[in-house]
Amino acid sequence: MVLGGLGGGAGVRPRPPRYARSGQLTATEEGPGILNRLAGGEDLTGPGCARVATTARAETEDRTGRFLAGTCRLEPGARAEQARPPQGYEGWCRREGVSLLSPRSFSARVRETVGPTSPKGMILSGREYCPGIGLPAREGDA
Repeated sequence: MVLGGLGGGAGVRPRPPRYARSGQLTATEEGPGILNRLAGGEDLTGPGCARVATTARAETEDRTGRFLAGTCRLEPGARAEQARPPQGYEGWCRREGVSLLSPRSFSARVRETVGPTSPKGMILSGREYCPGIGLPAREGDA
C-alpha cells in the first residue's frame, strides 16, 4: 500500500501491480524496432530469433566495448596514464551521443578487457598507468 498525499486526511490507495504497465512499456520502447524488423521480412519466431536479437542488442549497447575496440590500442606493451582512458571515454560518449557508464563500471569493464594487473605493474617512475591499453597521442604530447 502507498500513502497518498502529504499529511492530514491523506487516503490510502493500493499500489498497482508491477507488471501493470509492462506491456505498454514494451510496446513503446521496443515496438518501433520490432516493426522495423518485421517490415524487413525478418522471422521473429523461435529461440534462434531471440539469440540473434540478444546478440545484436549486446553489440549495440556495449558502448564501452565499442570505445575500447575502436579508439584504444589493446596490447600487452601499451600503457596509458590512469586518467586518460576515462577522459577519452567521456569525449567518445559525447561524440557518439551515448550515456556514460559510472566510473566504477567503466574501470571494471576495462579490467575485464585487458586482464587483471598487479598494483606494482600500474606504477612507473612514480606515475600511475593502465597497462595493456593505449590511446592516440594528444596534441602537445611529445
